Amino acid sequence: MFSEKGKHINVIDGFKFSFHKYLKNDIERWRCVKRTCKSFYKCENEIIIEKNIKHNHEPDEASILTRQTVSNLLKRKAQEYPCDRPSKLLHNELQNDIETLTHNDCTLIKKNMHYARRSIQPSIPKSLSDIHKTLNDLKIKTNREEVFLLINDSVNNIIIFSTTENLNFLCKSNTIFVDGTFKNCCKIFTQMFTIHTTHNNHFIPIIFCLLPSKSKECF
Repeated sequence: MFSEKGKHINVIDGFKFSFHKYLKNDIERWRCVKRTCKSFYKCENEIIIEKNIKHNHEPDEASILTRQTVSNLLKRKAQEYPCDRPSKLLHNELQNDIETLTHNDCTLIKKNMHYARRSIQPSIPKSLSDIHKTLNDLKIKTNREEVFLLINDSVNNIIIFSTTENLNFLCKSNTIFVDGTFKNCCKIFTQMFTIHTTHNNHFIPIIFCLLPSKSKECF
């Protein structure tokens, strides 16, 4: 299994061992994860050649080991696939006939996945200059690998999200709708202004704009 930090853990009879160091002739020394325990073993080519596994504590229950194994595995997957919902990743893993996990275990695992993702996410910008810099660094693209950041104007503090394909579709439209919302706009900006059109009797958002004010000059 993997530890919370992504390191390999070997489990023997319910006891967890972590890699300690290399000895002569590339012999590996593994020790109990409990630092107050003196148990260890040495192996060469994955074969144990020496061991002292008299522990001073009880082994972990099988249900706890299963939960930790699934949790640490899904934490890594949550970071590798940031666009997949935690519930989807968990559901796919539960198809491997894992019967010992309880409802509380699943809730805890999903929380751990959220925490793992939060650790790799960039910090939330606190100023307009931070926002413009962050957007330039992120290289924002759609799932079709199209550039989604159309304008990042640090002088007028106007940010526009769209794609070339969206603009071409908008040029062919006979009717254009606009809408502005203040409630759902991030705090640093004043308004999120959107431009829509219709396709197959559905309203389609084409352009998303973050505006610093609601003045006529800004529009």
